[in-house]
Amino acid sequence: MARFFPLFIQVSGANGPSRKPRLPERIGATPGASWKGCDMKLMIATDMEGIGGIFTSDQTGKKIRRADENYDSWQEARRLLTAEANAAVEGARQGGCDEVVVWDGHSSGSNFVIEDLHPDGEYIIGTGYRDWIPLDATYSGLALLGFHAMAGTPNGVLEHTQSYEDAFYSVNGVEMGEIGQAALLAGHFDIPVVFISSDDAGCAEAMRLLGEHIVAVSVKTGLAREGARLKAPQRCRELIRLGMTQAMSLVGRPETKPFKLDRPYHVVSEHFARRTHIQTDQELRDGRTRFITRSEWTTDSVPFLDIRHPG
Repeated sequence: MARFFPLFIQVSGANGPSRKPRLPERIGATPGASWKGCDMKLMIATDMEGIGGIFTSDQTGKKIRRADENYDSWQEARRLLTAEANAAVEGARQGGCDEVVVWDGHSSGSNFVIEDLHPDGEYIIGTGYRDWIPLDATYSGLALLGFHAMAGTPNGVLEHTQSYEDAFYSVNGVEMGEIGQAALLAGHFDIPVVFISSDDAGCAEAMRLLGEHIVAVSVKTGLAREGARLKAPQRCRELIRLGMTQAMSLVGRPETKPFKLDRPYHVVSEHFARRTHIQTDQELRDGRTRFITRSEWTTDSVPFLDIRHPG
């Protein structure tokens, strides 16, 4: 039996009975109903490390040429990501969403298998545009697909924050990774996060930070940083489709609030420094295996509002 999180649809099996959710009456009770008198518009932000079937960095690094090491592993990861994105689009549409935009947020944004994408969504890919997640106030909700746990999370599959060299990140004393960063950015536009798919650790992180009302779909259980107990890809897609349908019923509910912190924002970021020498005997005795550099700054701008998608 699959593991379910709060507000998720209970199903008895991959083809078992399910109960289709309905939108709250204040929004509309039928699929395709409007949100507060306007079309419901959803942004699905994707990453790759939290996708079902992905458990090693061999799968997540961009490889363009067939001769590149692990080229076939990246192609497999692209197909897994694309299939879960399609399931999310289908679920959102079945839940009453009028417009679904999907952002390719991993690495340089060139991971989707474009010819296989679901026809009911639109897709933002590539680099050079302004925002990390290209949100604006026209969106009704944000879904996080394939996100991962923050740096240092025990048994978080491919856990990190921005890069594997980042050790810690906080805003106003709230430790967070990319899940929290995305939620804070969305909160700037008064957009709530309504859905996440990840491993167990990523789902638990999202619920701690954003509240247990969020629909959280776990597609794997981490056993180590590059080891996991996986659900079959077809099962992952079905859970994501059902979960996304349920998540659409959260839009407009009183408990579904944007994630906000008070200005000014005090940011602390710690990074593993590059090793400059062979460890001394004293460092080994002290258990110092890596050096840490620390940066602190205060800003009135929401972190990541103006960061460019990396090229």
